[in-house]
Amino acid sequence: MIQKQLLNVYFFLADIIGINYLFRYINSKKIRALMYHGVTCDEYNFKYWLQLSAKKFRWQIDYINKKYTVITPLEFMEITKNRMLTKKNVVLITFDDGLLNNYNCAWPILKTLKIPAICFVLPKLSMENDIIWSNKLFEWFMFENYDHLQVNHNVNIDIQIPKAYNERVLLAHNIIGKLKNLDNKRRTSIITEIYKKYPITENNYTSSKLMNMEQIKELSTSNIMYISSHTDTHPVLSNLTTHEQYQEIKSSIDKLNDYEVKNLPLFAYPSGYYNDQTIKVLKDNNIFAAFTTNDGLHDIENNRYEINRISIGGNISRWEYKARLSGLYYFIKKINKKDEK
Repeated sequence: MIQKQLLNVYFFLADIIGINYLFRYINSKKIRALMYHGVTCDEYNFKYWLQLSAKKFRWQIDYINKKYTVITPLEFMEITKNRMLTKKNVVLITFDDGLLNNYNCAWPILKTLKIPAICFVLPKLSMENDIIWSNKLFEWFMFENYDHLQVNHNVNIDIQIPKAYNERVLLAHNIIGKLKNLDNKRRTSIITEIYKKYPITENNYTSSKLMNMEQIKELSTSNIMYISSHTDTHPVLSNLTTHEQYQEIKSSIDKLNDYEVKNLPLFAYPSGYYNDQTIKVLKDNNIFAAFTTNDGLHDIENNRYEINRISIGGNISRWEYKARLSGLYYFIKKINKKDEK
């Protein structure tokens, strides 16, 4: 925490004396693909990484609109295809999951400012009015009042749930991270047992709700928010067989087409998990390029199925945001890694 505060002081001073300007110049030929999830009008008692306040989002969009050149996904595809930038300091705005608040909170801001973005959606979950398991479990930790969690089904979980929100956040991320490494069947059985023993009493997990297909279709015709696939159900793709991956990806594209949702041949890996088979499946389904969750700027000479993105969360300050966009943040991160060796 102290280190993060000190870094923010450094980023503030760096911006004041023009270091961000220098790094924007150095990295002017790299693409900044911003990775957002939720933009919410709600207020939380804790730093919710996946949810950015509408006020903070508006400031960020205003900033990039002044300092950078925001491109459409179609322009991104053209740049990637030709490996040639005709503009400098370009930004592509991306959203993962297709959350309802993208429609209610983010889209009105983007529409007002005429700023394009792309949203990677989950057609099957959207059609079934379901939510992503990891988001639901995170909010279970944050919003329910249980003080203990004990599960013995295929795994030994026996923990005290702290009262402090910041400690709960860390615990939730830790448990979810471990569950992501399990196969889908085992993970589902564990989560089912958790909700059976500790029922959900808070019914309005609104920040995790997804858009329905009508809303997705409406966005797809807006020329502001473009649509692409994020699989059907947000699985950990690297844990699936090649056939299962094919089904997840192909089925999601088919549903978008069947529902007459205009969609682009781009893709984002759920939670950033993929392997060589995933890339082959994408190519077999005529997907042009794919976005990772690897945090950083993207060089157009790099593999277009492994595109870096700048991860934007609810706990990023204005100064860190500026430093991430300029590339200063990643320069410092690289220097620190060298010092640790």
